[in-house]
Amino acid sequence: MHQYFSDLLDLTDRKPVWWQEGGVPRFAEFHPDNAPDIYADEVALVEIACQACRTRFNVCMTSSPSRRVMASLIADRSSEQIAEASEGLRISSQIKAGKLNWGDPPNITCCAAGPSMSADMVKVLEFHHRRHLEYVEGTVITNLAAYNEWRRNADFEVQIEEKAQ
Repeated sequence: MHQYFSDLLDLTDRKPVWWQEGGVPRFAEFHPDNAPDIYADEVALVEIACQACRTRFNVCMTSSPSRRVMASLIADRSSEQIAEASEGLRISSQIKAGKLNWGDPPNITCCAAGPSMSADMVKVLEFHHRRHLEYVEGTVITNLAAYNEWRRNADFEVQIEEKAQ
């Protein structure tokens, strides 16, 4: 269950445009540069729905190399198993596998049960990635700006089958 951010939400009558990880409301237009994980190499803006009342939210999901490796190191694994587990934690891999998951919806007290229920995934609205390997020769990045440039990839912007209500 996410915190209800009354200190932010009560400052304005405007509705958040999107929500970052942790259920934090954001009021500026979405851009991957505004994602909360500055190390992210994949960022997705995803539409989710409260399981109880079906209120819709646009939420940001991120994936970064360090977070993927740390998550995959929890068990005693070989380097090949770590690489495989890390790959499975990429947003792009989760979309392909149909296993993308946000967790609890942002807490806006939309309904009595909503903040404590998992959200249903509806649609990947935007998918962006960076760290482009065509700008790496050996261990040297040959063009840092191009390497770190966010590129949108519509191949991962997909409708996710909604669960029956």
